[in-house]
Amino acid sequence: MESFHGTTAQCVEPILRNNFKFDDFIKMNRNNKMICDLGCGVYTFCEDEYGISSPDKMAREYAENYRNQFTKDKPCGVIKVSIKDTDDILVLNFDDPNNNKRLRKARQNLQQRIDNIYKKVQNNGAKRRANLDGILIELAINKNIFENPDILYKETYTSLGEVKDISSFPNGRELVIRNLNVIDGKVKVQS
Repeated sequence: MESFHGTTAQCVEPILRNNFKFDDFIKMNRNNKMICDLGCGVYTFCEDEYGISSPDKMAREYAENYRNQFTKDKPCGVIKVSIKDTDDILVLNFDDPNNNKRLRKARQNLQQRIDNIYKKVQNNGAKRRANLDGILIELAINKNIFENPDILYKETYTSLGEVKDISSFPNGRELVIRNLNVIDGKVKVQS
């Protein structure tokens, strides 16, 4: 399986040399940082069953719109990530209706805890978006509602235009790598 990670051009070589880095839920919570929409991990785009959107193009456009928002004059980069092809990898598919149902039930039980965590988060752009799904996912994993996956994925909507819009209809599939040991290789994608 291949997926694509968009970032600033200056981050590409250090990632290729030293691998990705990300904070886990405990550290994010302790530092009052907002958890990303699908929880902690390395965010990438991968093929979906429709084949409409190109995951490498989605990664580049994401980087241009978000990672490079304060340095518009600097180039962006994309890294192609190969995931090991083995049955030992635990995958959590949030497009599966059964997983969706379990997460909806978990929200009912965890909403007060989610709200309390959110109230403590530093005030920044991520907090203003108020997408609490990542907190919900991390708490559900922490409470063993879901086994801690190596990777998870979901069809999502990523705003890629000049207007930062929202939509209920996905335009791609995000794959989040939570266990870096599942990465088989990384290469820079040429512009």
